[in-house]
Amino acid sequence: MKNIIPIIMLALLPLLLSNTSSTKGVEFYKGGLAKAKVQAGQEGKLYMVDFVANYCYMCKMMDETTFKDSRVVDYMDKYYIPVKINIEDFDGIMWKQEYNVRLLPTIMLFNSKGEVVARYEESMGGTKMLEILKQYNTPANRTVVNTSSSSTSNPSPAPPPVVEEPAAAPVISAGTGLFEFTVKRTSSAGYGVQIGVFAEYGNVLREVEKLEEKFNKKVLVNINQLNGKTVYKVIVGKFNSRSSANAFKKTMESKGVAGYVADLSLLK
Repeated sequence: MKNIIPIIMLALLPLLLSNTSSTKGVEFYKGGLAKAKVQAGQEGKLYMVDFVANYCYMCKMMDETTFKDSRVVDYMDKYYIPVKINIEDFDGIMWKQEYNVRLLPTIMLFNSKGEVVARYEESMGGTKMLEILKQYNTPANRTVVNTSSSSTSNPSPAPPPVVEEPAAAPVISAGTGLFEFTVKRTSSAGYGVQIGVFAEYGNVLREVEKLEEKFNKKVLVNINQLNGKTVYKVIVGKFNSRSSANAFKKTMESKGVAGYVADLSLLK
């Protein structure tokens, strides 16, 4: 029995010596992914995206360990803009599809221009996280991006906000305008550029009006269910190929509208 305590202490020694936990924790950016991209470009920083879900146990473990490692906290605060995206949220679903997130946790690093420089589909401790952050923190990845209105490479704005509670019925409050529109079903084939997920039918009508006027393209609306609530996905255009849709997506971004290419065969 007298040898048990020394053996246990010996086994715990590496953990005790590497205890660098911080009560502070990484402060994740609250403004959303698109705005984080803008800020990263303005400040000449990289940004890190942590894709998570409420059911992901290892994601929660990283929150309690990796993202409370004082070394990671200090380094992230100095050189990175950290963003956490829950793939079960309205906007999270969009970004999950945009970056083809299949496993959790998924960690992605972007340079100050918004280009993906690294992707890790695994959980990791503080030491490995710190090594990765340092590996990609190079001058080439920290260039200041011109985000003025005169720039030809304006970053995409944040996706439109989603109202938390959906309307009980498609009713628009008084004073919001009179709309004339035609509704007909279309085949679930081809590709389009999805600009967001809405919970209010009135917001959908106003957004469709603006998009049709701005781009002179057919605007599609997919009615679906999310966590027991009715939601509306707004898609601009209908293209035969993903490459054509992607080219139009770039045109939309140049005019200040963010979106991602959606496979219409999945929207039934």
